[in-house]
Amino acid sequence: AVTAALAELSSGHLPQLLAAEIRKQHQPVDRARLAELLNVAEEDIATVAAGSLPEDIVTLGPPARPVFLSRTMRERLVAGILAALERHHRENPLSERGRTAEELMGPLGIERGSTGEPALRLLLEALEHEQRIKAVAHTWTLFSHRVELSGDRRRQSAFVEGFLARQGMT
Repeated sequence: AVTAALAELSSGHLPQLLAAEIRKQHQPVDRARLAELLNVAEEDIATVAAGSLPEDIVTLGPPARPVFLSRTMRERLVAGILAALERHHRENPLSERGRTAEELMGPLGIERGSTGEPALRLLLEALEHEQRIKAVAHTWTLFSHRVELSGDRRRQSAFVEGFLARQGMT
């Protein structure tokens, strides 16, 4: 299997070269970055159909601006997202809110302005579609997260949260 993969890579099949480069990356990559890494024209990469890439390569986003990552990286990022949200809910059981995409970037090792940022947002949307997470007040929470508070408790909680926010403590 390894010799067959090496033979295919050495024959210069662009889908195989793209896949090998995507697997090497520590962050999701876009066409421009792949073109730079492989020293080929971005237009050449655009001609490669997503279906011609090996099955362990994931394509996110619209066809005009795709982001590529390996299935292993996707699984790692999803596990990191779910773990960060679980930790947040454990530490803040009375908060209905979760974490913003920006707050999730740090624990996942994604730099602001990198290709990882739109990839994270696309993954969050995919997880929402899969009903593993949900959007709540511009944040993301686990789909199963519920806070059951009476009206009195909600008002008290809002008062304390507001006080802490005004004091710069949040």
